Amino acid sequence: MLPHLAVTALQVGAFTLKVIFFCWLQILLRWTVPRFRYDQVMRLGWKMLLPLALLNVIITAIVIIAYNRPFARLMDASVILFYVISALLVLSSLMVVFLRNVIHCALALVAALS
Repeated sequence: MLPHLAVTALQVGAFTLKVIFFCWLQILLRWTVPRFRYDQVMRLGWKMLLPLALLNVIITAIVIIAYNRPFARLMDASVILFYVISALLVLSSLMVVFLRNVIHCALALVAALS
């Protein structure tokens, strides 16, 4: 067994090495990856990450509903409404991603729903 002071010194040393490694890694990535412009970051957020986040929420909710309820009660009115709204959200997100024009997407959704 090591004395208490040696164990403490090893723990502090390991923590210091980890901090130095991750600082070096962050600096290395910052220097090698080109900078994004503001409009590129906004496009990434709205057209890629938001649809993926919505899809993640929808899939998680469907799994939770399917796991916690028996399949005989899966077709309640609230569940059907949830599925319809979820499908519309996914459809509108995909339309924004592929058509790249929000006005055309809104008009297409209104035309599809009427």
